[in-house]
Amino acid sequence: MWGAKGVTAEHVYLLGTCDEAIPGRRRDEYPGTEEDYLEEQRRLFYVSITRSKKTLVISRATSAATGEAMRMGLAVEANVYRVDLQMSRFLRDIIKQLPNALDGGDWKGC
Repeated sequence: MWGAKGVTAEHVYLLGTCDEAIPGRRRDEYPGTEEDYLEEQRRLFYVSITRSKKTLVISRATSAATGEAMRMGLAVEANVYRVDLQMSRFLRDIIKQLPNALDGGDWKGC
């Protein structure tokens, strides 16, 4: 998503829009406050969803194996085999303005 600023494309696919990924967990090396971090992540999400000329696909998983989630850098706890992934708070903020969601199996593509 960092590379999206100033770039447009016919079709944009934003994958992994779970809270554990975006905003995810603020790392200690981030120089700002938790609030600064969340606002930066919100701006990053906004930039990402405004890069499409024709089609924007927003996708997310609802669960993942804990080991896989940790390898992807998701903010999850390691004490269970599978973790439930929550919809990103930034997606929840705009969900009412979006068209009805389609199940991935029902989507016909661009």
